[in-house]
Amino acid sequence: MVLYHIDICNKCGEEYTSTYINWCRSCQINYLKNNFTNWTSGNEKIDDFIRKKQLKFDLYYTIIEWIPYNQFIDIKKIEKNVDNAVTIYSALWNNGSLHYDINKKELTRRPDINVVLKCLNNSQNVINIIDEFLIEV
Repeated sequence: MVLYHIDICNKCGEEYTSTYINWCRSCQINYLKNNFTNWTSGNEKIDDFIRKKQLKFDLYYTIIEWIPYNQFIDIKKIEKNVDNAVTIYSALWNNGSLHYDINKKELTRRPDINVVLKCLNNSQNVINIIDEFLIEV
């Protein structure tokens, strides 16, 4: 007789997506889905893009999310390009990125992460810029 040990998520009863760290993709997607109403970028296209990406992520460390500007502190200009179209800043992301805590078996935040912000100056046609960005990503 051969016995196989299968790790089952105690929240949903499904097999863990990653048994090495006891990570359940289904539970994490449900967590993100339940938070859809708690945030908005103010732009329906961007919100839809982020929500679709959140429902399709495969790795616990690749979650895309909207970050409100008020989450950034200690913002410093790094450079402005020649045609003044873009300004680059460094900042500290106060709440930090989502991180899967192996011990708690849930998403938590890693506070105070250094990030780079890209500001599009004199953006006459925001819709076209958003469309171009969404195609790039």
